[in-house]
Amino acid sequence: MRPITKRQIRKIHTLKTAMGMADDHYRALLQVFDVSSSKNLTEREAALLIARMEEGAIERGVWKPYGRVVSQGPIGDRPGYATVKQREYIEGLWNQASHAGTEKGRQHGLRTFLYRSAKVSDLRFVTSDQAVTVITIFKDQAAQSRRVRTAQTESAPHAKGAIG
Repeated sequence: MRPITKRQIRKIHTLKTAMGMADDHYRALLQVFDVSSSKNLTEREAALLIARMEEGAIERGVWKPYGRVVSQGPIGDRPGYATVKQREYIEGLWNQASHAGTEKGRQHGLRTFLYRSAKVSDLRFVTSDQAVTVITIFKDQAAQSRRVRTAQTESAPHAKGAIG
């Protein structure tokens, strides 16, 4: 894995300053990645942290990424991107599969999964082709899970011949 870039380090600290983030809050964010300094992040981890920090800064109204338009309100169907139904279906599949106890935890888990499987930081950015891939991954994992449960059930000792 490649180490964090100097540009990413600068952006993390710029976002931290823009949000007026307390050092203890910043350190807690780093702990999610099991590091105590941004210099110990990988390039991919830094990208995830930056996306998370940008999202918070945008919500607070202190950040507008250069070259991107910040949408106001819900996203409808956009040419080339996942449809509303595809996004809702993916969210539903994730909510069934997720073991997170909170909505925030489920959303974080979904974004991490999307980054690993489709290289996008949020469901908003999934293209229609990527949506098909993500849905297929969920269906394959569900089928695998059913096969494992069936195999475990069939191999379990039956109570029929038990002496009681």
